[in-house]
Amino acid sequence: MTVNKEVHYAEDVKGLKIRVPDLPTYTLPWQMMGAKTTPISWGETYLALAQGIVDSMECYLLDLYTSRLFEPCKYITLTEHEFENVVLLMSDSRFNKLSADQQEIIMEAEKEARAINNKLHENSDEIAKQKLEEAGIKFIVPDRASFIEKGKEICPILEEKGLWSKGLYNRVKALAE
Repeated sequence: MTVNKEVHYAEDVKGLKIRVPDLPTYTLPWQMMGAKTTPISWGETYLALAQGIVDSMECYLLDLYTSRLFEPCKYITLTEHEFENVVLLMSDSRFNKLSADQQEIIMEAEKEARAINNKLHENSDEIAKQKLEEAGIKFIVPDRASFIEKGKEICPILEEKGLWSKGLYNRVKALAE
């Protein structure tokens, strides 16, 4: 997240005016940490940061750099609260109609594509980070444990409100482990 004050802990988010997409799954977690969420269109974000309408916004490092959204801010806090996904979708009925060999080919291609995507994303992050440092941005590596603890409080509420399916957090956590 690009921000105009140092954010080291989830508690530091309290009172921040943060630009987010106008979606409850984005606004609710930040609000639960005490931030004042402000939905602003992408095209108006630079001006909102420059004029102090918002103090902060979140996006990938490459997007921050190429959009120049870092210019009105002094810091980038590397929260790593969101990860890029590339999803391969196919209905079970269609997948099950394929031969075992075809299913295996698709699953292997997905693994290969995922590895390539992850490497490209890591490389673009490193390039963007270097360019942002050259531009004078100070990077902060926050106490991720404080954000993870807040996330544990937020996830059940997202499930209760029907914004996430029941048990989603535990299923994703098990996959990550």
